[in-house]
Amino acid sequence: MTTSTRLLKVLSAAARRDLTLEQVQDVNLVETLPLSSIDALEVLIHIEGEFGVQIHDEDLSLDLVSSFAKLVAYIEHAAGGPDAASTPGAVEAGAASALTAAK
Repeated sequence: MTTSTRLLKVLSAAARRDLTLEQVQDVNLVETLPLSSIDALEVLIHIEGEFGVQIHDEDLSLDLVSSFAKLVAYIEHAAGGPDAASTPGAVEAGAASALTAAK
C-alpha cells in the first residue's frame, strides 16, 4: 500500500468519513476537513503510529497538516524514502528537515 493510500485512510478516520485523493490534494486540509488544532494533533499521532515515524516537537504545527503533499513528503523522508514509508513499521530517519524540504 502506498504512502498516499495509507495517509488517506488516516485522514478519513480523522474526518469520520471516506475521503478520496481528489478531495485532499491541492487543498488546505485544515480548512477542508475541517481540523481543529486538537484534530490536527490527533492526525499527527495517528501518522506516527501508522507509519512508525516520529514527528519532532518542532515540526508539530497546523502548517504540516495543511497539505497532503507536505505530509506525504514528511512521512517518506522520516521513514527513509517512499519504499520504506509504504511498509508498516518503518523507522525514523531524521525527519526534522523534511518539513523544509516539503515546502
